[in-house]
Amino acid sequence: KLMTKCRMSSSSIDVPFKEIRRMLKELSKIPIIKTLMKIVAQTDAKIVFDLKHKSVNKIDPTEDGNSMGVAYFTKGLLIIGRDECEDARYGTFAHELTHFVMHQVYRNMCEPFCADDEVLEIEFQKIVVEYREMKNHEDIVDWVYQCYQHHVQSAELIVRIPHMLANYRNDEKKIGELRIQYQKLFDFYEQRVQADLEVLDGFRLRKFNEEVGLI
Repeated sequence: KLMTKCRMSSSSIDVPFKEIRRMLKELSKIPIIKTLMKIVAQTDAKIVFDLKHKSVNKIDPTEDGNSMGVAYFTKGLLIIGRDECEDARYGTFAHELTHFVMHQVYRNMCEPFCADDEVLEIEFQKIVVEYREMKNHEDIVDWVYQCYQHHVQSAELIVRIPHMLANYRNDEKKIGELRIQYQKLFDFYEQRVQADLEVLDGFRLRKFNEEVGLI
């Protein structure tokens, strides 16, 4: 069903949709990402792919030339560029899906907790700070601390779980190493976030979507 939300940019209309179908099929094998895809499929969100350019600024000139994906979560619009590395492209797609779903569910500027949930906020901020002081990060996580200011690092850190799972989907050893290195982050996502998403029944999701005008 998520395929019905996908569109090609004007510069990519000659690119066959089979590339998108293959990506969705492959990522749906990852339970965490499959859950994200299921939620987005139940909204009127639109996903635009520019499979001719790496940066999304060919579609939105206001975006940085290095931006490979962007989620306008209040508008229900995701734009994905074409990284020459397929793994990186899959990671970017999962990354932007997660931003969108975090906003849909928690309504807190893509944070992985509701604005009035001080307990979860404190729990997650401890992880953010601990990792900020960590050395020798995996590149995908390192970007959080090298490229973003403190006030958005929590929203950027949580999306790294689906991002890494998609990027390294064919490397079980790497995923195992990341689970050890970032155990607290994986635990938070699987025990807190994923648990919330899995119990998000159709009625609650519809109410969420109605509130932001996505249905």
